[in-house]
Amino acid sequence: GIDFKIGKFVTLLGAEVIESPANWNSSRSYMFGFSIPFTHTGILASYPLGEWGSATGGVVNGWDIVDDNNKAKTLIGNVTLTPFEKLTLSFNGITGAEQAGDSNDKRSVFDLVATYQPMDKLTLMANYDVGHESGLAPASGGKSGIGWTGLALYAKYDLSPTWYLAGRWEWFDDKDNIRTGLTSFGGGTPPDVDFYEWTLTSQWTLHKHVLARLEYRHDFADQRVFFHDTDGFSHYQVDALQARAGAAGVPARLRRPAGLLPRHRRLLALPGHDCGGADLPLLSIADCGLSIADFQSEIRNPQFEIPEVV
Repeated sequence: GIDFKIGKFVTLLGAEVIESPANWNSSRSYMFGFSIPFTHTGILASYPLGEWGSATGGVVNGWDIVDDNNKAKTLIGNVTLTPFEKLTLSFNGITGAEQAGDSNDKRSVFDLVATYQPMDKLTLMANYDVGHESGLAPASGGKSGIGWTGLALYAKYDLSPTWYLAGRWEWFDDKDNIRTGLTSFGGGTPPDVDFYEWTLTSQWTLHKHVLARLEYRHDFADQRVFFHDTDGFSHYQVDALQARAGAAGVPARLRRPAGLLPRHRRLLALPGHDCGGADLPLLSIADCGLSIADFQSEIRNPQFEIPEVV
């Protein structure tokens, strides 16, 4: 039958989710932070397609808001297919007017997530995004409208039932530098920035609800939005150590409970590597000095997290 969801819920788009324990890496991708929305308020309807997958569609008030900021509604949809046992394809899309007081100019994103498990211990995942928004002037001037594209490749290998290694490589093209809006060292705003990052993560399950993670991440870009180096790229790297007491192995149906885990705020530079967002507990050698314990409760899913402080 058809399942309905009404209220506030997390987005259908993206390979990564708001709850950190459900992600393979500690830090978030650029695509999670800048390419897609986090939450919506509206109505969704889902229909199973037998053994092949499911289809979901809905009408929402926009990106990361409760009350709509214009008179137009936003359409969102998903089709998830499992052509064979080890491969899952998720096609996601969203389109609608998102600018305050403007019901004509649209923001649209197509999002593809593919997951493949070639062997029991190895899982591969890819996430591709392409987005466009009309009615905004790009930094380079000219025709109104901006665009962005992203690709992230993931791999996770289980060394044992309680220990895995995970890697992520990502490219995010902020074609008009509107989604990130970073300025160059020395002043000015570059019109087009290509961001790159690669991340290595090791996770140990110390107890059913206790995880420990060690992560290394390196970020760089083709414009001087990070620290400049001699090879023509602008580099930024962070060595990060994360410790978390949380809900390990949460069932998929509980990973994104509607309206319970709103995004605290959009990160402006390196997703997952600042000290202000309690959504990603992280003790970073470069950014943070200390972490203390905090407790957060969710309906049906009690969870303990260690947030960042300075």
